[in-house]
Amino acid sequence: RNKMEKEEILKGNKLIAKFMPNMVFIEPKNKDCKSYWRKLDADNLPMAEYIKDGLRYHSSWDWLMPVVEKIEKSGCIVEMSLSLGGFCRIVWIGRKGEGATSFNNQDNNLLNCTFQTVIEFIEYFNQHPINQKTDENN
Repeated sequence: RNKMEKEEILKGNKLIAKFMPNMVFIEPKNKDCKSYWRKLDADNLPMAEYIKDGLRYHSSWDWLMPVVEKIEKSGCIVEMSLSLGGFCRIVWIGRKGEGATSFNNQDNNLLNCTFQTVIEFIEYFNQHPINQKTDENN
């Protein structure tokens, strides 16, 4: 896959942030102030520090891996491999009587292809909510 465009990266980062329960988008009432993202603490309250450099799911494993873990906890299988440069696959087995749904990407950069695969999964997830496992069931 070719390098992602800046607009595609911004759109993907926003999509992932909305998927994650620990992120909130703040739009100030004062129109002269810029909107921004904040992480939530354990009590779901916005933390004091806002995210100055923008969302970094596309450029940091520290940001992207919690997303991958959430996807795995929903009952999906996530495979990543450095063979062939970089490969990522997310497979949702589906409900009884349904076939599996698979999302695959290959890129020279494992982080890039994982980011893209996660985006494709979340887009599907938003259109076809799946029965997520709770932490109690894991």
